[in-house]
Amino acid sequence: MIVMRLARTEQTAGVRVARDELRRIRDLTRSIDALQRELATLVTGLAPQLLAERGYGLRTKHGVIANSNFSIVTPSSAKYSSTACVSPAHVP
Repeated sequence: MIVMRLARTEQTAGVRVARDELRRIRDLTRSIDALQRELATLVTGLAPQLLAERGYGLRTKHGVIANSNFSIVTPSSAKYSSTACVSPAHVP
């Protein structure tokens, strides 16, 4: 395992940077996993039949729900635009 090897290696600046980057990757992975679980819960609650569809990820399925039923998924145009990375002026 890389982390264990880095722990045994002389703690140079490069090794410390590598350990920090690995820590950040682990933290981001945990956040991604938590968001995936949250999306799965949303999709299950709003359109359980979408879970049966093969070939599409949860983000795509959530996008389908968001585009077809905006008022249920997000409470405001600002929140939707933030999620969709668009300006609130472009939200219907």
